[in-house]
Amino acid sequence: MSKDINKSSVEYIEDSNDEDNEDSHSAEEEQNTKDSDFVKTPPVKKRGRPKKIVRANENKSSSV
Repeated sequence: MSKDINKSSVEYIEDSNDEDNEDSHSAEEEQNTKDSDFVKTPPVKKRGRPKKIVRANENKSSSV
């Protein structure tokens, strides 16, 4: 009996999710803009890392 109740509640959640999906979409679109900003930030950080490597290479050259 308990399992049956769980099943129907899951079905109900899925149904309401379908309706919420439309709202979620607009919310996701807004978040996507924020996400792309976040995505743009990591590459900048990655660029900083190679610079450090270049510096290390320069240091090695200086050492030699």
